[in-house]
Amino acid sequence: MISLSKNFSKNGYSIIKKYNKISSPKAIIGNPSISIKSSSSFIFNIKNNNNNNIGTSNTLNIKRFYSEANNKNNNVNQDKKQQQQNFDNDDTYHNKEEFTKPPKYFYAVALLAIGCIGTYLVDNFISFSNEQILRDIKTILKSEDALERNNALKSISTRAGQAFCVEKVFKLGVVEVLVKALDDPDPIVQATAIKTLNRFSYFCFETFGDEAVKKGACEALTRIMLSDGMNCEAASNLWFHYFLSKTNQIQLLTSNDLLYCLQNLAYSDKFELQRISIATVKILFANRELYPMLNKLKGMISHLNKSQDVLISNHAEYYLNVLKGEYIPPVGNISLPDEELDRKFKIHSCYNLLLAPLTYLYCCSRWKKYTRDPIYLKAKGIYGGTMMLLAAVISSLTLFPDYHPSKINARLKKEFSLNTKTIEEFERCKAISLAEAVTLVDKNKNNNNNNNNNNDIDETNEEEKKKTGLFGFGKSQEEKEKEKEEKERIKREKQGDAILFSPNSLFAIKQASPILTYSILFTGWKHARFMLLPALALLLPQVYDFSV
Repeated sequence: MISLSKNFSKNGYSIIKKYNKISSPKAIIGNPSISIKSSSSFIFNIKNNNNNNIGTSNTLNIKRFYSEANNKNNNVNQDKKQQQQNFDNDDTYHNKEEFTKPPKYFYAVALLAIGCIGTYLVDNFISFSNEQILRDIKTILKSEDALERNNALKSISTRAGQAFCVEKVFKLGVVEVLVKALDDPDPIVQATAIKTLNRFSYFCFETFGDEAVKKGACEALTRIMLSDGMNCEAASNLWFHYFLSKTNQIQLLTSNDLLYCLQNLAYSDKFELQRISIATVKILFANRELYPMLNKLKGMISHLNKSQDVLISNHAEYYLNVLKGEYIPPVGNISLPDEELDRKFKIHSCYNLLLAPLTYLYCCSRWKKYTRDPIYLKAKGIYGGTMMLLAAVISSLTLFPDYHPSKINARLKKEFSLNTKTIEEFERCKAISLAEAVTLVDKNKNNNNNNNNNNDIDETNEEEKKKTGLFGFGKSQEEKEKEKEEKERIKREKQGDAILFSPNSLFAIKQASPILTYSILFTGWKHARFMLLPALALLLPQVYDFSV
């Protein structure tokens, strides 16, 4: 035991190795100097020392772990407090490096917009070119390929939605070409020609329809309807569009050819064509100026009264009684919706202008996440709202010609004139039929309106003096001055419209508008940053309205 303890103090490893050699049962039995009790106490001491070492190491590791975690948590809390302190007190969070650069995807969106604008400008230039218009006309008239003729008609159709092309197309004789295309043997080309003429009516260019009727469009439409082909319904819709015009109504009642076309529809065995004829009669009766000439339709209406269709017969009977003076004629409005278009323009303009304050509020709300400096925050909002206001004003001015086709119609009417025979026939019918004109029945007429009270004679005399002048003859000086001012105002408006709504002016406006609008919007997006959503709100309604 003494030698074993000495060796253990010197070298613990050799003691364990030596002990392992003698720890077998044989060794213990063969060596009486080693007792079982001493060996077991020795093993217990070793295990106890090992457990103490493990416990101390675990305790140190746990202390080290929690001290490091506490340090990390303390550092994070200190960083958050520092950021919050900087954000609250110094207001420097908006001066980060990311805000000195353009917004994310700025250059990608800018390149995409430049490509779209370039394509738009090139398409407008091609549409405005006289050479391209004449090339399309030549293709429609001389090409033997139906596909080429159809594509040329489609290119003409796209110009109906471009206000700067309408007058130029009209002057180059496209209307007569479209009327000839109505007799094309290919039904697809024929349908495209009807669609093109209908598209000009859809955009309220009434003079196109007047010129088309003058060139013989109604005769071609009658042939299409009588043939009962695939384009019969489209032809009937275009027929009704044309006779909403008062000029075309006069042409119908003064032209034997057009009256013959209407009679062909009325004398047809098909109820659909008879309905078209009675609907045309209904439109004509809504125009009170045509009453002296409506007796020309008496024979046709009498034939429709014998129709087997009860609805057609009842309508015909009603109009016959109107001609006899027994019934009140229908009351309606056949004018094109100029007032409705003007109201739409006002709504669209108000919508565009309303986006300016909304953009200000939107930019301010988004910038609140990055700064609490009220001056900086409002400055960004004002910048974005101002840019949106400028873009909205330019967009609204550009849309004015699209919502006011009557201005372009006024220029087209200078190039249009009725035939002298039509005008002479209209005046002759009014003079001859004046005695036989339809007597309007007014049940609400009051026969006592002509009996004036004697007590009001002095007041009426004073009013008449003001109206008729000092001696009671002619107009007063004030009325003459007012009429003169009104004539001068109308003359100035016409001169202004002549310059502003000329094809070259409209083309320049349409070309410059997208360049200015997109430049303003991208400038606002770069500096105010949160402008993408308001810009889409400005552009999408315009694309939706005029992509038809």
